[in-house]
Amino acid sequence: MENLIQSFRRRGVKAVVFDFDCTITLKHSGGRVHNDKVDGFLENNISPCFKELLPVLLANSFGVGVATFSDDFKVPSTYLAGEHLVRKHFEHFFGNRFTEQIPIIAAFPDVYQTEGNYKAIGLDRPMPQNKEYHLALLCARWNLRPHEVVLIDDDYSNVDAAMRHGYHAIFVRERNGLRAVDILESEQGRK
Repeated sequence: MENLIQSFRRRGVKAVVFDFDCTITLKHSGGRVHNDKVDGFLENNISPCFKELLPVLLANSFGVGVATFSDDFKVPSTYLAGEHLVRKHFEHFFGNRFTEQIPIIAAFPDVYQTEGNYKAIGLDRPMPQNKEYHLALLCARWNLRPHEVVLIDDDYSNVDAAMRHGYHAIFVRERNGLRAVDILESEQGRK
């Protein structure tokens, strides 16, 4: 992990943004989980690499955020979704240690394509079909520029869009959680 931290520092990275489903987690939530099935969803559902990396990033004063398409917009109360689902996951695996330190941007672009919905969240046009909106909010929160942030995501369209907008990005290839090999491949591609 120390090599990764040094690599981030050499590149001027000050914050790392993780996708939730299939990056932090091993299984996909489908954007929401029925309240009766939350315990089953949480059971062993964390990338071992993420579980090791998160405390190291925070201990080294990196900003850490989550950008997820899981959205609680119009989700019935019988389901857990969006920021609530991510927070429940973090509390399950880390207790309350990191609750206040990690901002979560939870918005599903399909929801914010109509004028009433996208204006309600401060947009003047439909939300892009990638993590551009999420990353911009996190950059504003941290007062950072795109080249100071890395996105780690299992959806290549999000990775590609992030890189086109000046962010660093790491692609999680197997859709079953961040693995050390994903980071190594990303680092080797930079040399």
